[in-house]
Amino acid sequence: MTSVAIIKDPRVTSALLTTALCIGIAWLLSIVGAGTDFWDNLTVSFCIGYSIFGVSLLGLPLIANRVPPLVGEIIAVAIGLSLGLILGGWLVTGSPAFFFVEDTGTVLIGIFFGVLGTVVFSSLHRVSDLKNQLEHIELSRTRQEKQLLATELKLLQAQIEPHFLFNTLSNVVGLIRRDPDSATRTLQHLTTLLRATLIRTRNTLVTLADEMELVRAYLEIQRIRMGERLRYDIRGVDEFNQQPLPPLLLQPLVENAVRHGIEPAESGGRIVISATRAGHHLLLTVADDGLGLHTDDTGSQTGLRNIRERLRGLYGDAATLRVSENQPHGFIATIQIPLTGIA
Repeated sequence: MTSVAIIKDPRVTSALLTTALCIGIAWLLSIVGAGTDFWDNLTVSFCIGYSIFGVSLLGLPLIANRVPPLVGEIIAVAIGLSLGLILGGWLVTGSPAFFFVEDTGTVLIGIFFGVLGTVVFSSLHRVSDLKNQLEHIELSRTRQEKQLLATELKLLQAQIEPHFLFNTLSNVVGLIRRDPDSATRTLQHLTTLLRATLIRTRNTLVTLADEMELVRAYLEIQRIRMGERLRYDIRGVDEFNQQPLPPLLLQPLVENAVRHGIEPAESGGRIVISATRAGHHLLLTVADDGLGLHTDDTGSQTGLRNIRERLRGLYGDAATLRVSENQPHGFIATIQIPLTGIA
């Protein structure tokens, strides 16, 4: 086996990511004072991380055809976490039952990071699988364009999970001791976001209410992190709650507004999300009064292009995305789609 093949082996990739995540968790916990010694934290982190990794690697294939993937991952986390805590307690304190009897806080932290790591790795594996599907589609050139767009959408949805997880991880860890209520709210919104994203990866169309559930969860996570620097209003959306539309249509626009408009601005700013009727079309607008988008921002332009391509693939010329400058500053993005099923 060549070195390139070894690097591409998903088991090797997972092992490397597990190592990096364990080191990162030990470092974060040491910084916030959860544990007295970095090396003790690292030992316990490795015990838990590699126990879950080992159980997942060896056990999941045995039950893959018997239980749903999510149930199998939960079982792997539960067994691996228990084994890791027993081994870590024995190595660090000499007592295998230490964390279950004397330090239950570590059990809770282990559950949080165990579930977090499993969701991240599961998402990364889905990304890899979906990339392979895209390569096959591009080579064959015989499949319909809508199938390609649907696969690209699923890839985008799978990538969102680790993106949000890593962005909120350090914030949650920092809040655990100094502001537990905010940490709890962040985790609740994160749970809503992950659950909604998981459901929508299986759907070509969702309702506007579904999309707004994602948007609200994202904005609340960012507002807890940014405080009064981020303000937002949602107007007129409830009237069109049952309007079908492609998933992840508004969320990337809201994310662009936060990352490129509001967050870099010293005083922050406001985001306004609105829905209005224009004849037989629905206008969905995301406006901010921040710094605005830069035309040379590759990531933003790629996201906008992806939205335009998906709109064109589903609606043809009946749907558009227009982006313009807001006054006196900021930007406005307006999506126009045909109204469906609304009197």
